[in-house]
Amino acid sequence: MKQRVHAYCQNIKNALRGLHSREGAVVLVVGLLLVVLAAATWLHQPQSYSPVENRGMAWFLDWSNVTKAHFSEDFETHIQDQFPLRNQFRQGKALVDLYALGRRDVDGVYETGGWMAELEYPQRTGMLDHVAQKIQWVYDHYLAGTDATCYLSVVPDKHYYLSQTNGYPALDYDGLIRSLRAQVPAMPYIDLTDLLSLDDYYRTDSHWRQEKILPVAQRLAETMGATIDGPEVYAPQRFNRAFVGRYAVQLGLTMEHDTLTYLTSPTLHQCYTVVYDQMGRPQRGKVYE
Repeated sequence: MKQRVHAYCQNIKNALRGLHSREGAVVLVVGLLLVVLAAATWLHQPQSYSPVENRGMAWFLDWSNVTKAHFSEDFETHIQDQFPLRNQFRQGKALVDLYALGRRDVDGVYETGGWMAELEYPQRTGMLDHVAQKIQWVYDHYLAGTDATCYLSVVPDKHYYLSQTNGYPALDYDGLIRSLRAQVPAMPYIDLTDLLSLDDYYRTDSHWRQEKILPVAQRLAETMGATIDGPEVYAPQRFNRAFVGRYAVQLGLTMEHDTLTYLTSPTLHQCYTVVYDQMGRPQRGKVYE
């Protein structure tokens, strides 16, 4: 035992002597960093929810399972979610990947000109055929021979519009639409591609802006023989805090944000939705809480 302690102390002395060299300084800095991060991981209060990522965080410090086979996997997940300065490290990684190393995307998500999108490529023909078969199956079993008229429409992903001017590969939407229409011939097709543009989507998210959706809704309604309220009926309301979309969260660039605007109208003010309290009792709530 004494020999092991003596050897350990001798190794420390040798390491200290090497601090005069550049390599020794690097070893010392890295060692101190690992010690500090390890201590911070154990000392900081675990978070059960991340408002930045809008999800629950793993929390698996159940020492009663330490002898179980799955404990190591649970513990690894816990450390990944509870790592100190996690959001700052994620931001730093994304910034280095995109701007220092010049990578065009990070795990399929990219940023260009202040806009973020996810690569939608290559085209998976088998999946498209599967979707067409499911749509046709529902029609054949439940709708064919009834007085229902069914319509088909394809809403392009945001990447379709962003990729056109930035050199990213994208799906052949014209071919995709032709294939889908050929496989579902009984449904009249409503084309929406000319009504949408990049500005209709959030900069950091995949979804449409609600205030931009009315022209599409009007075309759908007109084609189906229905009438809806015009834009003059709706009053835009601006959400009072920044909206961080899922692409920004995925990249870790949560300092990027959007302005969220929602529409109200006399009809919407009269609408209610059913929500449940903590005791499971139904309560009447407004459409926008």
